[in-house]
Amino acid sequence: MKKKSVKEKFGQWFSRITGFSTPLGGLSWRYSKSKFEDVPIFKDLILLTSNGNDDFISFLEEHSENIIFLDSVVDASVALREQIEFVNEENLDLDLLTSGNFDGICYLLQNNLGRLAYVVFHFVENHVLNVSHGGTGTITVAVRGFFEVSPSFHGGPSVVFHLKEINAPLESRIALLNKIG
Repeated sequence: MKKKSVKEKFGQWFSRITGFSTPLGGLSWRYSKSKFEDVPIFKDLILLTSNGNDDFISFLEEHSENIIFLDSVVDASVALREQIEFVNEENLDLDLLTSGNFDGICYLLQNNLGRLAYVVFHFVENHVLNVSHGGTGTITVAVRGFFEVSPSFHGGPSVVFHLKEINAPLESRIALLNKIG
């Protein structure tokens, strides 16, 4: 039998008090587990100009057609020669990234899995992205929120993961931010 947490024990105790006090005009309190406790969370880098997206791709495949929470940083740094060459080969528009306007743009996810995988972010209207960039070639964008993962398959073995942001209630955001905090 699963041992109850202190929070659950207090919740049951307060629920009993509610049963007695509500008819008398007293307090009403009910503990409920957050329905967002089971939302999968990705808390690692998403690399647009470097190799190393194996965990991200595996995460997206595992949670395909589900809602996830991203607490991540998109890294599009161009500090190394290989990164600069990749940006030139792929014609990446770094100005879109640094301006925070890369909604709907398809990016290759370099990986060691042997897969042709891409990601496209679809942000809610008025989503302000926190972009950091400087003279050292570092470009990062913090991405935090609920996203629906929708893969679309294309010619050959390629897949595009569409991450459509979902406007979630404040309660949901707080619950997950406190969980990952």
